[in-house]
Amino acid sequence: MINLMFKNIKKRLLINIDYIKSNSKNYISVVFSLIGVIGTFISIPELITPDKAIAFLVVSVAACFLVSVLNAFFSNTNHVFTTGTGKNIYIKYGDIFSKKITRKAKKRIIVVPVNRCFDVIVNDELISANTIHGQCIKKLIPKYHSEESLNDLIQQELDNQNLNFEMLTQQNKSQGNLKRYPEGTVVKICCEDIFYYFLALSKFDERLHASTSDQEYIIAIHRLLQYYNTYSQGYPMILPLIGSGASDIRKEQNDILDYMISVLKMEKQLINSDIYIVIKEDQKYNMSIKNIC
Repeated sequence: MINLMFKNIKKRLLINIDYIKSNSKNYISVVFSLIGVIGTFISIPELITPDKAIAFLVVSVAACFLVSVLNAFFSNTNHVFTTGTGKNIYIKYGDIFSKKITRKAKKRIIVVPVNRCFDVIVNDELISANTIHGQCIKKLIPKYHSEESLNDLIQQELDNQNLNFEMLTQQNKSQGNLKRYPEGTVVKICCEDIFYYFLALSKFDERLHASTSDQEYIIAIHRLLQYYNTYSQGYPMILPLIGSGASDIRKEQNDILDYMISVLKMEKQLINSDIYIVIKEDQKYNMSIKNIC
């Protein structure tokens, strides 16, 4: 147990080392700036001896480093940037479905990446129970819907959008719905104070293997932001690390996070409320939320 604890501490230290170094330098710069300001009014050499001055500098540097380490270890939130309209983008460790993500806002939007047929069968063949999609379906069934009523509701919402779709056969896809909708299609499902945005991302082959190309991924994120800009009503939006689950996007999680942040920066004119990107709690020893430019 103790060995595991020290191993996790070491891992967390290593993944945040760049942040710790950078933040320590910033704190040290502030300390020296304050000393410079004080030095314009008071003769520091007259107050302390050279030995004490060296000791003070060593303690100051150590304190700056320690504060940076503690910040990296115990802070579960990172503010990334603020838009021109005062909306904020955050990254957090946590559970995407938890109310703690947006404590101040009662109503919120949770984005759920799904396959492009909008299936609701969680059987670890069509939909894995370990994915955000599977977890969301399990929260909705049977508390709010039966499997049949939820599927009917989703299909009705899709019909109302008058979208083009590709009609598959059971040879193409042996289970679930056979209408495949364009990447980036969004279906909104309301349950109490939560608006679930089911985002069409991956498509199945005949072996029920889900995949998403880079181009489809880019289009999906862009269409999500357009939909959100039109229909969000100013509610905060919570995003998982889109593409890190079963959609077979062959990128490291850090690369996916960097890309999501870059898209949000480029599309910030579409952001009309705070956005939270949520990283699973168990990833805090493998993935830093601090090393974000």
